[in-house]
Amino acid sequence: MAAKAHWMHQRSVDGEDNVVRPAPAYFTALALAMWIATTWFNTRPENFPLALAVEAVVLTVSVHVLRVREFALLGQGLLVLGHAAWLLRFADSAIKPPWWNPLLMIGATLGLSHWWQRQKGVGGGAALSNLCQTIYALTLVALVCVWLEPHNSSSAWIVVTSLLAVGATAYGVATRAWPLAICGQIFLLVSGAQLVTRMMSNRPEWYFPLAPIAALGLLSFSTWQWFALKAESKPPVRDPLLQLAMIYRWVALVMSLWWICEYIHERERVWVFALVGVLVFVFAGWRRSREAGLFGAAFTLAGLTTLWLTFSREMLVYLPNFLAVLALLGQQQIARRLPERYALPRGVQSATIILGSATLWRLVSDWVLLGPGGFYLTASWSVLAFALFGCGVGLREKMYRWAGLGILAAALGRVIVIDVWTLEKIYRVLSFMALGIVLLVLGFIYNKYQEKIRQWL
Repeated sequence: MAAKAHWMHQRSVDGEDNVVRPAPAYFTALALAMWIATTWFNTRPENFPLALAVEAVVLTVSVHVLRVREFALLGQGLLVLGHAAWLLRFADSAIKPPWWNPLLMIGATLGLSHWWQRQKGVGGGAALSNLCQTIYALTLVALVCVWLEPHNSSSAWIVVTSLLAVGATAYGVATRAWPLAICGQIFLLVSGAQLVTRMMSNRPEWYFPLAPIAALGLLSFSTWQWFALKAESKPPVRDPLLQLAMIYRWVALVMSLWWICEYIHERERVWVFALVGVLVFVFAGWRRSREAGLFGAAFTLAGLTTLWLTFSREMLVYLPNFLAVLALLGQQQIARRLPERYALPRGVQSATIILGSATLWRLVSDWVLLGPGGFYLTASWSVLAFALFGCGVGLREKMYRWAGLGILAAALGRVIVIDVWTLEKIYRVLSFMALGIVLLVLGFIYNKYQEKIRQWL
């Protein structure tokens, strides 16, 4: 049958455009069918897939000697069939192949994939080449997953698949095997799915989930750096990959937030979120990156949300929590004074001041109520209001002034509604004195410096 296929090839018309010619393809298919049956009955079951892969390589190389392109083209079916047989044999089997078996399968598949990058004897153009490379990349991913997963624990598999994603992508880019680089992202999906499964059932050690976060960040940064150096890249290629890199960054952000919630003790989460937010905020100003600024805001808001959702005063009244709120207000002042580095709208800055002041108000209130001196609550509000008003004057921020006046109004309402009826006489006097002193001082400042205050604010 192979000889007839070769004979029909010699009798074919020169320059025939069809990639697959009917007569040579017919006899080649018959020869391959008989050869597959011969291989099946004369090899051990565990070696049958590898034998098919080797035969596919031989048939592919034969095109450079015999010039029968049907041998090479239809011979690729042997490799695909070999991968299917390998997966069916070893996917759910307790019997695992020797280590050299899958390695040779991988080597044969990579070799043929690279051959399709450069082949000229078969024809078919870029479409056929990309199709074959994509099929081989998918089979490689499946083979590696089925081969290596049983040899790793569920936690270690998170790390291994992350490393495989980075390795496959780097290899694909280095060799210009773009289908392999794209299909290598499947390892990231496997890693992410394994991470979610473990986190929802039996939480792994803290360092295992860091692997996919690092892999996502590295791949995203590498993609951005690549196109920064390749400014001449075509938009149809560059834009989708940059969009994918952005998705990777945001997925890494979500994973990072989840990691902190899972592995940082509840009392320490607020300041950890705030610290990461400050670091990212500094990086955003250094790189003048709006996206990095959004990342820093996400960490900071996560810390504030955690703080507001904490109802235990013992957990809430903690010096790092106060420092976290002050760090938020400090970031607002830096953004205001460095507008060329932080494009933060004025409305967002005002909202930041209000949110920080309200959070500080709650912390001070819980601090007073936690101790035996809860009757000093009104006085503490008065002092806080005066401090915020002073910050508004000193920093020339009217939102601090409004926040201070709002807290002062709350203190006045508390004196009238609660303190008058519930506190003992001495504490009632102290509350009225503290509130009166603050009101007198603020009134004096307003009357004496009202023109200057209007200019500042």
